[in-house]
Amino acid sequence: MKLEWITQPDASHVYTAAMRHWQRPLTNPSWSTLVDQQCQEIRSILPGDDSLVELFWQHAVPQSAAGMGRREFAEVMSRKVVGGGPVKQLTGERLAGWYEQRQSTFLDRQQEIRHELDLRTRPIREQWEARGPGLMHFLGKLTNPELVVESAKVFVVLPCTGGGGLAHLSYNAISWEAVLANVHGALPEVLRIGWLLSQLNCDLPRYSDTISTLRLPVVSGLAMLPAVLTAGEHVELTRYSPETLRLAVEHWLIPAAPFPDSTATAVGDWWETMQSSETPWTIGLAALDRMLTG
Repeated sequence: MKLEWITQPDASHVYTAAMRHWQRPLTNPSWSTLVDQQCQEIRSILPGDDSLVELFWQHAVPQSAAGMGRREFAEVMSRKVVGGGPVKQLTGERLAGWYEQRQSTFLDRQQEIRHELDLRTRPIREQWEARGPGLMHFLGKLTNPELVVESAKVFVVLPCTGGGGLAHLSYNAISWEAVLANVHGALPEVLRIGWLLSQLNCDLPRYSDTISTLRLPVVSGLAMLPAVLTAGEHVELTRYSPETLRLAVEHWLIPAAPFPDSTATAVGDWWETMQSSETPWTIGLAALDRMLTG
């Protein structure tokens, strides 16, 4: 698997706002007021129901990592979220203002942030090169080899929540908070990266056709947790158990599961069924979605 590690400062700022949208506490409380205001502005800009806001944040982080200007960002985002017509034009104008204000807030720290991200990336790249290929090899054997992507982008962002990440399925990319040490001993950060990468091919039509676009990130994230933890045993990163699964559900899933204990139990039961029955993943993902929504 070939990874491209990208340290674009704009992605860190938008990622931080996305974390607040999904109600993750920030490590620096002084950021919260400013970032909460940015989230509220997005809710006021986008018309209609909350699904548009959710769609915005799903696209915002990977789009900001492209390093585009405010006009281009606003054009792309308004097209993806609200489509065409007069609503798109008005939304685009307001999004351009939002993005410009956000960029200007951190303009004087751009080079400093990029340098810090470059430094923080080196240790995890070495760890990934040592364990990542083996981890993904065993993951493919446990699930389906075609679920392991051949290449992907890694958007390295500042650790605003003290450890986290997002899988951007439609962009073949992930975001990862560049912490310098493992947040949880039983869940190494290199394993978190493998888990995020493992989700990227879950949007192939044969896996995702029966699952809502807004629900797919949650379903794919939960489905891959036991698989990655089990694969992690083969490269001596962790041990799969109900306890490590519950820990991963509680601390890795974004948005957070409202009932992590019962969610972990349901996912563990689903995984046991998948392993014992050799159910194809095309059927298994749909079954997990029904289990979680039933």
